[in-house]
Amino acid sequence: MKRIFAIIGVIILLALYLISFISAVLAKPYASELFMASIFCTIVIPILMYGFLIVYRYVHRDDKTSVSLKDLKKQNKEYEKHEFQKRDSREKKDRKDLDK
Repeated sequence: MKRIFAIIGVIILLALYLISFISAVLAKPYASELFMASIFCTIVIPILMYGFLIVYRYVHRDDKTSVSLKDLKKQNKEYEKHEFQKRDSREKKDRKDLDK
């Protein structure tokens, strides 16, 4: 979730800078206002996104749908252990069948 917010914020800020730059190069009369808006948004957008992230965490703090990386690693180890045991039991069974 953090990564998505960060990417969106970067895209918005880059678009603001690009628009400000283009308007300054083309000598538009509103270029100084766009530059001031870009500076303002450079400060405000990250603060707002951080606030949204805090509110999101607060609202979804009891969600069981979100899984941490630690839980995924644990599940993967359990799955691998289970698969290894299944494969090992099949190999033992095959050896018994060959010994008969």
